[in-house]
Amino acid sequence: MTEIMLSSEQIERLHKYASEFQKWLKTPEGKEDIKIHRDHEAYFKKNLSPENIEKMTEDKFREIYKTLWVS
Repeated sequence: MTEIMLSSEQIERLHKYASEFQKWLKTPEGKEDIKIHRDHEAYFKKNLSPENIEKMTEDKFREIYKTLWVS
């Protein structure tokens, strides 16, 4: 595994971005984004549970696939 060395400037910049992101998460827009992601996660946990996979139809699979953010 390759070890990556960051300069102090890079580390400082990463800390700044992380701090700004944490502040943004507390805004109404950030909270809404968290809710959207949690709802999306719950949808997949439910639909891809072992018992639901056993009885999944082709149409349901297609619906789930279309719901993927990467599709």
